Amino acid sequence: MGFSNRRAGVYSSLATLLESGVSLERSIALAAAQSTGRLRKGFGMLARGARDGAPMSDTMRQHPRIFSQLETVLTHAGEHSGHLAQCVRRLSQWYEFIHRQRTAMTANMMLPLLMLHLGALLIPLPKVFLTNLSMQDYCLEIASILAVPYSIAALVAIAYKAPKTGPIRRLIDHAAMLFWPLRHGVKNLALSRYFHVFSILNGVGFSNVEATTLAASVGGNSVALDLVRGGTRSAQEGKMISEG
Repeated sequence: MGFSNRRAGVYSSLATLLESGVSLERSIALAAAQSTGRLRKGFGMLARGARDGAPMSDTMRQHPRIFSQLETVLTHAGEHSGHLAQCVRRLSQWYEFIHRQRTAMTANMMLPLLMLHLGALLIPLPKVFLTNLSMQDYCLEIASILAVPYSIAALVAIAYKAPKTGPIRRLIDHAAMLFWPLRHGVKNLALSRYFHVFSILNGVGFSNVEATTLAASVGGNSVALDLVRGGTRSAQEGKMISEG
């Protein structure tokens, strides 16, 4: 079970328990029992905080490596509006959305990866029979064919592990948008996440200014999201978002 799917399941359980009238401390403890690793540790902290009377959002804010900005903000909004269960349910839906996106991307990559490796095996094969290519040279030919795609995969992995904000992230985002095989997909992914977060925040009572600002900070590629920052400025000026 992936990271997003685990979070979706835990938040769904927490929302169901809260909707059923179970106390916050007990609900968190029961939901934590379904989690593992860092998430279990984080929910254990939330349970202890609830036992001491601390709001969930305050505890989340103290542990930014475990809980994202969106989790903290939505939880804070739920605590202050009296609709915590609804906001937690929205978090579950957000992570279900992320899980579906990642599952679809993985599925769509399987066939190209299979064809790539099959091609790498077949392309140098005629040389084995026509020029008596040794097995060692055959393996080197395969490695040379796969070197470029594996190098790109390594760069993507590094980018994924890099800080989510700051000049380094901005530089990586620029590079992703300049690389034409990734540009279209990266832009669409960032925009789909932006509008999904905006919908979630708007649905629980955030103003257009708050929703557009936070959605732009958690949507993904910052360069792609420059396309919608004009909408945030318009909202801040009291105009229609579409005017930006």
